[in-house]
Amino acid sequence: MDAKAAIAEMDGLSERAATLAAFGLYDDLWKLSDDNQRAELKKERSKVLSDVFGMGAESPELRLELCNLLIGQKDVAGALVQLDAAAQLLITYDAKSLARYGRILAIKPRLVAAGVKAEGMTSLDSALATYKNGAFDFLKEQAENNQDYTQVGADQNKQIETELSQVAKLGFVNEAQAQEVRGFIQKWKAEKTKLDKEIEEQRKKDEAEMKAQAEKDKKADEAAKAGSGATPAPGTPGSTFGVPNSTGTGKAPATGTTAPPSGNSKASSPAGSGAASKPPVKKGG
Repeated sequence: MDAKAAIAEMDGLSERAATLAAFGLYDDLWKLSDDNQRAELKKERSKVLSDVFGMGAESPELRLELCNLLIGQKDVAGALVQLDAAAQLLITYDAKSLARYGRILAIKPRLVAAGVKAEGMTSLDSALATYKNGAFDFLKEQAENNQDYTQVGADQNKQIETELSQVAKLGFVNEAQAQEVRGFIQKWKAEKTKLDKEIEEQRKKDEAEMKAQAEKDKKADEAAKAGSGATPAPGTPGSTFGVPNSTGTGKAPATGTTAPPSGNSKASSPAGSGAASKPPVKKGG
């Protein structure tokens, strides 16, 4: 009984769950094992990887690993299937993908030496040719469609330039094609320079308008403060000039004086004088 079947029987798992559990178990064992221990695990490792791919999972790196394991087990047909599948997964032109392309090319002669005929490699050769010939169109499209003028777009252009240099060394693109791709990158840079200039001009304009408005507001505040502290004009509330007062004269009374009493001043004595009035004198008979 293999690992997957044992796990499914013990835990009552579905086939898919048991496959993933077996892969996790043997993947940990594989990573922790030395070369001697791995020699004993190779057959089970191959079985687990085949089961994982059988349920639809994909990994070009694991495909190449399984290919090498099957070559060691003299399963040339199975190894060719895995190598072809890994080649079909070549899409981008980053460093990892180009390294994978190189590994596929290195494994191919081993299959030929093991007896695989040229006609048996038609699909593999087609996938490798498609990848190689597609470099120009892929990088051109990336450069031409880059409309991001932020740092993200700048980083993308750097990546394109790096990949362009790498594929040029491998002979995937010629000089004319490389120049065409670089032309789109230069166009992007010119557009970014123009856009940055427009943004800076607008920034300065907005800054000047804000400064002018702030100065205008400051002057308005100063004028308002000056107006609130001015002497009131004659005839307005708060003024002592030209406003009728208690004397009815329109003039302020003199300080320390009181208005004269009305009526005969001789008939009454000043208030608070302390003088008593004399009674009338009676005359005799």
